Amino acid sequence: MSCMNIHRFIMIGMMAVLSTSTVFAAGDTCTDAIPTLTGSSFFNTSSNTDSGVPVEGNCSYMGAMSRDIWFSFTPTEDGIVTATTCAPGSFDTSIIVYQGTPGGCEELLYIACNGDAENDPTCQVYHSHVEFIASAGIEYFMRIGGYSPNEGGPGVLGLSLKKQSNPCACHADIDTDGMINVNDLLAVISQWGQAGGSGDIDYDGIVGVSDLLAVISGWGPCPVSYLFNNTFELPEPPEVVTNGIFAIWWAPQFDHSADAPIMFKQLNAIRNDCLGNLGMRDPPNPESCFYYNIYVHHGEADDFPNGWANGQGTDSNGMPFLTLPAGLNTDPANTYHEGFHIFQYQANSPGFAYAGDSQWYVESSAQWYSAWNMPGDVNAFIEAAAITANPQLALWHSFGNEAPGDPTDWFYQVRQYGMHTLLYYLVQEESVDPAIITNGFYAGTELSPQEYLAQQIGSEAFRTMFANWAARNTGGLDYLTPEQVQRAIDEAEWVGDPDNAHPYIATIADVEILDEWVFEPCLDAPPPNPECYAPRGWAYNVIRITNSHAAEYTFSLEGDANGSEGAASRFDGRIVVMGEDGPVYSELDMTDPLHGTASVTVGPTDDEAFLVIVSVPDHFAGYQSYGYRATIQRGPPNP
Repeated sequence: MSCMNIHRFIMIGMMAVLSTSTVFAAGDTCTDAIPTLTGSSFFNTSSNTDSGVPVEGNCSYMGAMSRDIWFSFTPTEDGIVTATTCAPGSFDTSIIVYQGTPGGCEELLYIACNGDAENDPTCQVYHSHVEFIASAGIEYFMRIGGYSPNEGGPGVLGLSLKKQSNPCACHADIDTDGMINVNDLLAVISQWGQAGGSGDIDYDGIVGVSDLLAVISGWGPCPVSYLFNNTFELPEPPEVVTNGIFAIWWAPQFDHSADAPIMFKQLNAIRNDCLGNLGMRDPPNPESCFYYNIYVHHGEADDFPNGWANGQGTDSNGMPFLTLPAGLNTDPANTYHEGFHIFQYQANSPGFAYAGDSQWYVESSAQWYSAWNMPGDVNAFIEAAAITANPQLALWHSFGNEAPGDPTDWFYQVRQYGMHTLLYYLVQEESVDPAIITNGFYAGTELSPQEYLAQQIGSEAFRTMFANWAARNTGGLDYLTPEQVQRAIDEAEWVGDPDNAHPYIATIADVEILDEWVFEPCLDAPPPNPECYAPRGWAYNVIRITNSHAAEYTFSLEGDANGSEGAASRFDGRIVVMGEDGPVYSELDMTDPLHGTASVTVGPTDDEAFLVIVSVPDHFAGYQSYGYRATIQRGPPNP
């Protein structure tokens, strides 16, 4: 019997014993983490409870982290630690690694995570595997949980350490603030003569003169460099160049050496902006002492995975990486968008998750960042026509968050990209601080992005700005350049299905309004019929009047008290008159959240008048629609 088979036989036997013996819920929380060494640590989580600590990182298939168990490991030398839950017969595991800090379990630093490792026939079907660079004397915590709620049972934590000089090690930085300074000096003095402890920098068993000298000799910023973490091996070694936290890779049969300086310049500028001005964070790679990898790929012409496209992924060690198709790798607009995603990765706000009613914001904000940095680029707003084509869709509509029966046409599927027009409008036209657009990712908030914007801007101010944006969209997107608007129209005509565009809820000629005209949406197709185009939450309808005579129009709005699923309604309204000199905007006078009126005078050269009915409820989720009754009166113009 081979050594490997003997090991597997022993492991299976031990797990059988664990599954039938009395179980104690050791390691149930971080504070009672089980100290462990390299080798195999057998456990059983059947009696453990959920610790309730949020799941950090963006690793796939992390699941619930149920009945989680905590281990602690303090290496005696620098090296690369491999942690695995490979154990035949064990349950579907996930693992998160943290670094300890002086703040204890309340201030752990996330290092890495892994949900499902690559399939290995010697392991259970869904095991976890992660590698990270560790520093001698630093305590690390391994948290292992089950994928499904209440999932747990017997398992094994396998730990190994490959000795490796840690270029990020800064042992004299006792308080781990990135600086060796007076705080670390005082820590050594306060522990003077103590056997071990954080002040024992040289690990000789006592805090003394040599530790004091280590602080003095290392005084200043901790030196930083990084290790390679490439999990995508090629038949021939790939080319790689580095700068800052970034490593750019490509297959050896191609040459992107001339592209690399261009890419590094823009990526470093994006990083400086995101970290210095926008309240964002680095990805976990540099914190784990690894470069952030960027792969320039050529589809089937190289040996990188054929499924790669344009975007960010997570490798088998739980580290994010970016793939850029050759040709797009130096495109500045693409780099701004994808580069912004790099610094979204460690977002700690549950409300900003890439799912449901918050999914839209990850892409909208990245698209905004690109347009904000390239405001004159003719292609900066090519999805804008998706907004004006279906203004009745909720602010948070996205390709993964639509109402039953919604089409899957381009107009509906790219909306989360086109919604960057709102973010751009808020910053450029309403002077909203750009940091408000971004810092919610790291605010630790349960609020959705739309709720967070309302909170930060102010609910009433946000409603007013949203209604203004709706009017400006109706007036021809006049906060964009004419070239950008035409490019957006061309894009929609090229790829959109005109049958799925509904820019106006109703159109009527002025001569058809005989004293008074009344309109209510969805009388023939009440919600949830997908052909009901009444506005959903934070959306709007446009009633279009084709005009050819001088007249005075009086508009009245009466909103339904509640939406189609019971949420309280709230409305605002705008009027847009299109004449020879461009759009003229005015507001409905809202006497309460449901009622408003206004009058405008038009001349014979004013071709169109629009009533913009804006749904802005206090409810920020779902796809219910909000009904209303609009009345338009037409009379002679004021003398």
